[in-house]
Amino acid sequence: MKLTFFTFLFTTFVSCLHADMIYLKDKSVINGEILNNNTDDIELKTPYLGVLKVEKKDVEKIDLTTGNEQMKADLETDTKYFNPNMIIWKYEKALTGENRPVTLEEDKNRWLYRFDLDWNSKNGNSTSRAIAGVFHAKYEDGNFRINTSLEGEQETVEEDETQNNMKFLFQYEDKDEPHSWYSTTEARYNKAQDLEYRVSESAGYVHYFQKDSDLELRLRAGGFVSAERFLGQDETYPAGVDLGFYGFYIFKNTWKVVSDLGYKLDAGDDENYDSYFESYLEIPLKSDKLWSLKLGMRSEYDNQVPEDIEKLETRYYLRLSMGWFAI
Repeated sequence: MKLTFFTFLFTTFVSCLHADMIYLKDKSVINGEILNNNTDDIELKTPYLGVLKVEKKDVEKIDLTTGNEQMKADLETDTKYFNPNMIIWKYEKALTGENRPVTLEEDKNRWLYRFDLDWNSKNGNSTSRAIAGVFHAKYEDGNFRINTSLEGEQETVEEDETQNNMKFLFQYEDKDEPHSWYSTTEARYNKAQDLEYRVSESAGYVHYFQKDSDLELRLRAGGFVSAERFLGQDETYPAGVDLGFYGFYIFKNTWKVVSDLGYKLDAGDDENYDSYFESYLEIPLKSDKLWSLKLGMRSEYDNQVPEDIEKLETRYYLRLSMGWFAI
């Protein structure tokens, strides 16, 4: 009996060493041999339970050891259960030495670039239509994150008058989740609001309430100082409180909903403040998740604009986003 028991343990141990491992989102693990990669499930032959079907929506990740190269390639490029943050979906022989997708773990110390082409309409200071181009660059590893963006917008009002708006943003975050620190530099010019320039620096604390692959909720609280001038007015130097909330949710491991709120209050004059709210739905256009279509709206309320300028502007946009990694 003892021999049979130890034989059983040894057989189980050896079978685990040479088994495919499926890690589920509920933290359980199933081992066996993957037989088929179906549309909605994976067939797995287990040592003692026979053939099981595991739904892909419940799978967190897979370690494949027994399958052939074709099965491995099919699983690595299957977007139904691989979270978009896990795989870059970019074949790069120069980096890996073989033709396979590059994981974010391998690529985490490289720049991600993205270009957004934006068609939008506005209500507020003018009823207008506009085309905007936004270039983003992002660098991230386990300790910090850098985001930069440069936006240029050409706006046409009802009288066919054309005007240009510009915005530059640099963000740095020292990540130590759930606590971290941020610093943001912003420079902008907005003719519709008679804003000749605004240069603002803000810094403070970030707290992550939730940080998962498909759900993130974070709150920031800090301070800011600015130098700005509106058309026909003297330069001012507001400083005060900077508050914000950001969250996203990925449902069905595909579509992404994002909400971003911000509020700044001048400590020297509580009647001077500005706020913004942006929300959009992101729809992947390709399996690599780096190309997407975004449908959304953004509202900005600036209580500091001149008396004859509307304080609220709302933009509704359709945005084509194209991303790529540095080589």
